[in-house]
Amino acid sequence: MLLPGFILLGFAIGAGVVALLLLVGGPVAAGLSGSLPLTLVVFAVLSLLGWMALRRFVGVRDGQVKTFDHDVND
Repeated sequence: MLLPGFILLGFAIGAGVVALLLLVGGPVAAGLSGSLPLTLVVFAVLSLLGWMALRRFVGVRDGQVKTFDHDVND
């Protein structure tokens, strides 16, 4: 149940940052609003970076991997 929310949160971070860039304005917003492909690429890159940051801060910690020393059928 948590995995889709975790993945979609990366997309939400990317969309939020793009929205803030467009809201603030300036030359970056002018470039983004003038080109849909550029806006989509920036959104994709920011979403990936957001997901990677979430994975780093919220993901699996060192030593959290469960290993099994015996067979289930034994």
